[in-house]
Amino acid sequence: MKNVMSVQTATSEMGPLTSGICPVSGLPIHCRPEWTDIAVAENYSVSFSIIGNDILYTTAYGILKEAYVEKYFNLQQKVLDESGLTAKGYYYRILNWENFEKSAGKARKIYLDRINAFNQKIPCKYSVVFGLNTFSKAIIGISKPFVNFPIATAKNLEDALAIVEKEKSKATETPISKKRKKPPPILFTEEQIREYSQELLQVMGTINWDQQGILSDHISDSHPFKAVFDAIAIIKGDVDDFLDERLQAEETLRASEEKYRTILESIEQGYYEYDLAGNFTFFNDAMCKIFGYSRDELMGMNNRQYMDKENAARAYKTFNKVYRTGEPEKGLICEFIRKDGVKRQIGFSISLMKDNRGRRIGFRGIASDITERRILQEQLAQAQKLESIGQLASGIAHEINTPTQYVSDNIHFLRDSFDEITNVLEKYDKLFQAIKTGEVPKDLVREVEIARSESDMDYLLRDIPLAIQQSIEGVNRTAGIVRAMKEFSHPGTTRKAPVDINAAIQSTISVARNEWKYVAAMKTDFDSTLTAVPCLAGEFNQVILNLIINACHAIAAAAGDGSGEKGTIRVCTRRDGHWAEIRVSDTGTGMPESIRTRIFDPFFTTKEVGKGTGQGLALSHAVIVKKHSGTIRFETEIGKGTTFIIRLPLDDAPEIKAETQDDEMDLLFQAV
Repeated sequence: MKNVMSVQTATSEMGPLTSGICPVSGLPIHCRPEWTDIAVAENYSVSFSIIGNDILYTTAYGILKEAYVEKYFNLQQKVLDESGLTAKGYYYRILNWENFEKSAGKARKIYLDRINAFNQKIPCKYSVVFGLNTFSKAIIGISKPFVNFPIATAKNLEDALAIVEKEKSKATETPISKKRKKPPPILFTEEQIREYSQELLQVMGTINWDQQGILSDHISDSHPFKAVFDAIAIIKGDVDDFLDERLQAEETLRASEEKYRTILESIEQGYYEYDLAGNFTFFNDAMCKIFGYSRDELMGMNNRQYMDKENAARAYKTFNKVYRTGEPEKGLICEFIRKDGVKRQIGFSISLMKDNRGRRIGFRGIASDITERRILQEQLAQAQKLESIGQLASGIAHEINTPTQYVSDNIHFLRDSFDEITNVLEKYDKLFQAIKTGEVPKDLVREVEIARSESDMDYLLRDIPLAIQQSIEGVNRTAGIVRAMKEFSHPGTTRKAPVDINAAIQSTISVARNEWKYVAAMKTDFDSTLTAVPCLAGEFNQVILNLIINACHAIAAAAGDGSGEKGTIRVCTRRDGHWAEIRVSDTGTGMPESIRTRIFDPFFTTKEVGKGTGQGLALSHAVIVKKHSGTIRFETEIGKGTTFIIRLPLDDAPEIKAETQDDEMDLLFQAV
């Protein structure tokens, strides 16, 4: 097929005409640059010009496809309008198809409909085509019965012009009202019909449907089966087009598959596909490396073969949710066992696979060995926790020093009091011994009275119990601070466990006491039913500490106006259906509109250097959303304060049910 950009230079008997005098007829030619359109994308071009005052000369190149038909007729309308033929009310047409290859199947149907509609608006009195190849000749032959204007074929432009002039003279000689007589029907003998049928079968038998090319051009226009031969030629051309498109589609598919395979093999993450039973049906080399199995060993392996029951159950729950809802899932983390017996952690993303009928056929996704990453994350969380304790160290020391100081003072008081009581008791002992002998000297009684008076026994008897009680309270206070520090700083477990979040929050409040007691009053309102919320206690404590410290800073900023009034921090918990909700409110400055969308971004902070790393809220968001499948959001008002709202799912949250009662997944992807 010729390229339409170079077809203008193709050798032909007669190419597009330019303005001037027609070299064949001597008639004037009129054309404009805008009457030519080259459609590179469609591999087709067309050029129009006017011969004389009523002949539309059209030169076509390439293959006419469905996408170009409308553009073709729009340009033809433009030419007829600008040349005055629309106003004239009729025209003759000559088509040069020397470089026109063919029209696609869908394009032919649209072209016939459009040209008939066009001819009803502006009648074409006669149409002549020259430069036909075998396929285009068949198109003309088969199309004649379906067009509403007369059409003929010619050898060249000179022949075409002669036919047009002959038709013009006929129109002049024959009155419009006079009807032409139909030619008598042609009758064939039985022998001729047999001969023609044999010829038709012979031609059909020589067609090679697997190769390009159509019937040889040796059938005359007078042949009784000419229309049949034309139809066969068109069918063969359409088959060629179909084969071309199929080969191109197969090549595109092969290229796409190769690109797809190259991408999958070049990525570090594992790519997998499961059937509905949880068996591997496809995976890349990275997946083999993660699991430690060869490709043959891993193919068809079920998830129960490399997971224990607990992890297989967790995987089943998530895959079942994807199956029923059709929504992708990210962040499934399970422990798996490699071929060498080493336990590792793997992170999955999961999407549902469907066939071309929309039926669910399996799952696909990305998997990564995240063992080292999880270790680093845990170390980072622990480091931040210890960093927080380090920042709170001076306050904690002060909190411990206060009860320790009055315990020390009370111990010294008890020591001195003990000496005085001992002196009095010694005098009483002497008096007791004297009483036993029956003789009590008056001087001894006097000594007892003096000792008792000097020791102020009434004061000691009143204050010693108070000192002991205060000391017990001081020791308990110190023990409580130490216990809270221990609970807060403990690394905790890597799996969620039932936690009394009220007690956990109270411990965190105790650890942070020195941070808030100078700027705010702490108020709590705990729901006593929230004693077994599944969470990671250590990381949950860190989130609460971050929010309390942020609240302290916000209240301190609000108090910068010199009023000296304390603010209020309120921590509340409550059960909301299948969720545990924690609210941490402050009466601080509130957040400006400009930063509200960024507060959970890593390293974003509004504090001066040395007072904030920008990691607190980012890590808090990661802990609540990614590790607890919860939510964290805030409500804020300038000058009023901010409330952070945390929601954690409870164990009794209902399973997500499908919209249908399809239990196929329950039967196939069983975890145990």
